[in-house]
Amino acid sequence: MCRLYADKGKRDKEYVEISVKCLLTREELEILMREAEKHREWQRKNGYDTPGNGYTEKDEIQYALAKYINEIMEREQERMRRTEEMWKDLYSTPARFAEAYRLGLWSVAALTYENAVTISGFLEMGQEERERLLGEFDPVQVEDAYRKAGWTEDGDAV
Repeated sequence: MCRLYADKGKRDKEYVEISVKCLLTREELEILMREAEKHREWQRKNGYDTPGNGYTEKDEIQYALAKYINEIMEREQERMRRTEEMWKDLYSTPARFAEAYRLGLWSVAALTYENAVTISGFLEMGQEERERLLGEFDPVQVEDAYRKAGWTEDGDAV
């Protein structure tokens, strides 16, 4: 999300602050800071340095973000898309379990249930929502699938 801070008439004449909020990995932050430092050195060499050497870390990060904002936002959108796909996939597991069970694919059915349990924990699903999701699995069929697949109660193959 970005916000512009300036009155409409001042945008063309004066400094406009753009506030950007995005999560950066340590590696991404280091890349941004290196790029900002390169730009700062170029400005010094070419006489564009600000009076009194008034650069701050904020100025450097703002330059770097301006230069790489599209790339960073695209990565964040891709991460969000993958997370949304994981949620969608998770909510389809009861139907996939039922189909595998109906076809007699016991190992596939048992593994589908195991994946639902694991992924719901990985995505830090709320307890109530998790119980609702896992409640969509028929417990008798889950136990039967485990038994027919030759899995023990803790999910290990026999």
